[in-house]
Formats: sequence, structure tokens, C-alpha cells
Amino acid sequence: YRGQDKDGRPFTLRGESALQKTSAVEVIELSGLLANFALNGKPAVVSAQRGAFDMRANTVRVIGPMQFSSDSGYALTANDVLLDMDTKTISSNGRVDGSDAKSALSAGSATGDWKAQTFGLSGGVSGSLPFGTYSAATLNVDLNKEQARLSGGVSGTTRFGTYRADTVFADQKSGDVVLQGNARLRINGNALR
Repeated sequence: YRGQDKDGRPFTLRGESALQKTSAVEVIELSGLLANFALNGKPAVVSAQRGAFDMRANTVRVIGPMQFSSDSGYALTANDVLLDMDTKTISSNGRVDGSDAKSALSAGSATGDWKAQTFGLSGGVSGSLPFGTYSAATLNVDLNKEQARLSGGVSGTTRFGTYRADTVFADQKSGDVVLQGNARLRINGNALR
């Protein structure tokens, strides 16, 4: 299937097979799924081996892993994903792992709203960035505002030392990082020189 989204950006959807067992069954079994589209002006691909389209609920359930990759160098694997076409939301009931040239992340599950451009990770979130590492119970990101919030026993390392807090808020536009609630920062030796 070829088309354009509401902003005129082209996309393609392909499948090796689609099977509806009978007309009374409102679920179509899918295999060999591949979607090509543009994300922030760069080509991106989503693929999965197996899935099921529920015509009544207007949802696609990916059975097993779903892989995402983009020309910007980012790659993500999520397991047991549900895409709701009506609410424009996505959720993963299985592990999520992602990386690019400078960072990596992993979590037990994920949710996202592609209309609002927000996503959340939960279930033992951990990752690395150019400045260090982090771990928390949850991570919530607003791509429009370029803001992120780590919550629940946040800890990590930087080139200066280690930190801990109940919540860490980061604003990419301003460059501010705020540690809130039981915040502790330990500086290593002469790291600030």
C-alpha cells in the first residue's frame, strides 16, 4: 500500500501475507511486515515478522519483536507491540532496547502517542549518553518541548562524579538539568577543574 500522511509525506506498507480465516473472523493474520516513511526528513523503516490486524478495534498487534531504524542512525527493538490506529498510540508489553552512535537505552515496556509526540518507558529504565549513564523506574519524553523526566530512584554517573535523586528533569532547549527530591551529587576529586 502506498500513500501520504496528512502533511503530504509519502509512506509505503508491505506484507508478505495476510490471512482472514473466515468472514466471521475480524482478525487478519499478517506476516513479513515492512513500513517505509520519513521521520524528521530522513528515511525510516519499521519491520516485524508476525502481526494481527483487528478490524473491529482498528489495532495492529505485533507478535514478537518489532524493529525500527532510521537514516539518522537510531535503531530500536520493541517486543509484543500494540498499535491503536484510532487513538494514534503505541504500547509495548515486552522489552525495549534502542541505540544510536552516542547513546543507548533499555526498559521493560514502552508507551507512545505519535500525535502528541510523547513517549514513556518503564520497568527498569537504564541507558547511556555522551556525558554518562542513568537508571530510573520511568522515563517520560515530550519531543515537541524537547524535555525529559526520569522518576523513581534516579541514579547515574557523569565525568564529574555520581548523582541520585527522586526525579531528574532535563530541558534540551535551555540546557537545564534539575535534580529534585533527596538529590545527591558526589564530585570526583578535581573533576570540576
